[in-house]
Amino acid sequence: MLGPATRQMLDLLLARQVAARPFMAPPGLPDDRKAALRQAFDDMMRDPGFLAETRRSGLIVNPIDGAKLDALIAELYRIPQDVVDAARSTVGFGAR
Repeated sequence: MLGPATRQMLDLLLARQVAARPFMAPPGLPDDRKAALRQAFDDMMRDPGFLAETRRSGLIVNPIDGAKLDALIAELYRIPQDVVDAARSTVGFGAR
């Protein structure tokens, strides 16, 4: 069983696999615009033409919704600095 610090290190190091290539907007974006952008993205991820094109191109589409990405980022920011430093050292980035 993993201890809490080890689990947090793995969460931090593997977060890139979950988030992949996120789309971002600037801070302070009004809630209605944020909702509209998220809805447009979600609609695109279900669009048959878009999905057919990704298959023809050999791309793998496995989207994560914006609320889940927000939750992931918030969780990552709660990881203590000593755990972040240990993760950096583990992968060869060194401590700050």
